[in-house]
Amino acid sequence: MAANARIRPIESVTHFDITTDVLICGYGGAGAAAALEAAAAGAKVCIIERASAGGGATALSSCEMYLGGSGGTALQKDLGIHDSTENLLAYLHEALGPYGDSEKIRCYAEGAAAHFDWVESLGVSYKRAVMHERTVVPLSDESLLFTGNEKSYPFNTIAEPVPRGHVPSNEGDEGGKIFMDAIMQRVDEAGVDVVNDCRALALLADNTGRICGVIAKHDNREIAIRATRGVVLTTGGFVMNEAMTRQYLPEIHQYAVPYGNSYDMGDGIQLGLAAG
Repeated sequence: MAANARIRPIESVTHFDITTDVLICGYGGAGAAAALEAAAAGAKVCIIERASAGGGATALSSCEMYLGGSGGTALQKDLGIHDSTENLLAYLHEALGPYGDSEKIRCYAEGAAAHFDWVESLGVSYKRAVMHERTVVPLSDESLLFTGNEKSYPFNTIAEPVPRGHVPSNEGDEGGKIFMDAIMQRVDEAGVDVVNDCRALALLADNTGRICGVIAKHDNREIAIRATRGVVLTTGGFVMNEAMTRQYLPEIHQYAVPYGNSYDMGDGIQLGLAAG
């Protein structure tokens, strides 16, 4: 599909099937969080989701959130673990190397502890227990883990090793489902409209280039959705799109096996690129 086919003039639409303040495309963790924030700010919010239910790749994940700094998250502090923002920054800069964006890293590190407070406020449970061995997929119910290379050289010479992997408490790898169940309940309580089996096809733009809505496919027909205050694209990655992995991940495309949500086709990324 040509890039301009993903942008349509809003003047070409004669009827809108849905009108909302904020339209969110994609109902995984990012879309749910955006919906809650927009609703809390007083906006009328609508989410469209390509699958038959929300959750996305987030629900399939362990939901390991890498958090710390500010002296430690509430979970770290309750376990007697101190983690300064500068210590977290030192590790992240070393881990990301030349690919790291200093401004974004600092913004993340300074807000990480508050992120944990917010997630816990949703009703997500975290057991006050730490696993001191490194793990990638937790199968026990400790909620604080060493999920990175904190104990390994050269990281242990640059920053004090601190466990920062925060995982919802459960025996088994279901952290993402626990998180999504909690946040989706809050989204429902906030009165957000959700339209499932609905795929975004194109963005609607006015003559200044401002994005004002979306053309989507629902019930095997195209529908027009007007968004008076903004469109948020949270449709996940592109790991299931062979053409995109070949283009953007050429070094691993030939041998790597895609692992993720079957709807991670890069729809939102392509729409965003088309919009500039």
